Amino acid sequence: MRYKPEVLKKVQGTILEVYEEFRKICEANGLTYFLMFGTAIGAVRHGGFIPWDDDFDIGMFRDDYDRFVEICMQQDKDSLFELKAVFTDGESASTVTKFQKKGTKFVAYHSRFLKADLGIAIDIFPLDIVPEDKKLRRSQMKKAFIYEKLLFLSRNPFPLIPYKGIKGLAAEYFCIFTWLMLNIFHVSPRWLYKKYDETAQKYRNTSSRYITCMMAPPPGQDYYWELEGMLPVREVPFEDTYGPLPGNNHDILELTYGDYMKLPPKSKRVNHAPVELKF
Repeated sequence: MRYKPEVLKKVQGTILEVYEEFRKICEANGLTYFLMFGTAIGAVRHGGFIPWDDDFDIGMFRDDYDRFVEICMQQDKDSLFELKAVFTDGESASTVTKFQKKGTKFVAYHSRFLKADLGIAIDIFPLDIVPEDKKLRRSQMKKAFIYEKLLFLSRNPFPLIPYKGIKGLAAEYFCIFTWLMLNIFHVSPRWLYKKYDETAQKYRNTSSRYITCMMAPPPGQDYYWELEGMLPVREVPFEDTYGPLPGNNHDILELTYGDYMKLPPKSKRVNHAPVELKF
C-alpha cells in the first residue's frame, strides 16, 4: 500500500506507543525479548522502521512469552492496551499474538475476512526449542506449518495465493474447499491453535541447543539457530527509543532474507496494506 507519508508516520508512531507499553511491562517483570525480522532489519539498516513498513516484530523465549501473556490477561480492564490472539478471541484465526492499542483499527488486506477486532499492534512470536535430529526437526516444522494454515483457513477462505495461472486457480479452489470442510465439521480455531501450540512446544523441556520461530520458515526449509547465540542481547537505537537485538542477529537475518542490508527493488517493498485503518 502506498501510504500518504503523514498517515504512515502516524501508524508507526502509534506502533511505537504500543511498543513502549510492552517494553515497560517486560522491564518491570524481568522478561527477555528481541527485535526480530523486518523490525531487526530496520534497526540495523535504518535506525528505526523500514521506511515503507507498518508493523513491528518481537521474539520472546517461550517462558518469557508465557509470563507476558499471564500478566496481560490479569491487567486492569481500563488499560489502553490489550492482548489479541486465538486464546482471547477465536475469530483471530492466526498463530501470531498481537499486543494492540484499544479503540484503533488495523485490518490488513490478508485479514479482511476475519471477524476479529484487530487494532494497531505489535506482533509477538514465541521462540521454541527444536530437536537436533534433522528428520524430527523437519517433521515438527511441517506439522506446525499445516496446523497454522488450517487455522487461518478456518475463518478465511481467501488467503493471499503466491501463484498465478492454473496453479493459482487450483490453490484458490483448494483453500475454499478446505474452509468449507473445516466449517461443515465445526473444527474451531481454538482447537487448531491448541494443536499448533502443542506441536511448537513438543521439545520444550529437552536439552537441544537449537531454537526457532515456528511461524517463520516456509515448508521444507530447515530453519533454526543456536540457542546459546541469542544472548547476550545488544541494545540499539530504534527511532526515538531503543530495542534489544539477539546476539546472533546477523545469522538469523541472513538465513531468513539473504543480503538483508541491500534495499529490495521497489516492486518488493511490501507492507500490510490495511483495508481498514482508524487511530
